[in-house]
Amino acid sequence: MLQVYISSRTAKDCEETAKELNTLGPGKCIPIAADMQKLSDVDKLVNEISSKEKALHVLVNNAGAVWGAAIDDYPVCPMSQVLLTAIEYWDFWWWGC
Repeated sequence: MLQVYISSRTAKDCEETAKELNTLGPGKCIPIAADMQKLSDVDKLVNEISSKEKALHVLVNNAGAVWGAAIDDYPVCPMSQVLLTAIEYWDFWWWGC
């Protein structure tokens, strides 16, 4: 059976979306609350999936951050946060799974 894991910072969002996806089928959607900006949450997500699956076949990272300004007005630190949120823990995912 096809299984899809989804993650969001809030458990409520994950559970509501998983419930909706599960009604569409086929397969099963499994929610796991985790904040991709926190290494401890990334670790939790990797461990939870690894405990249930032999392999992770596809990973879609849609985590991101935004800063409410035009690109020319972005300070250096927030721009770094925007970029790092999407890619910072890629190595951890890669080696963890």
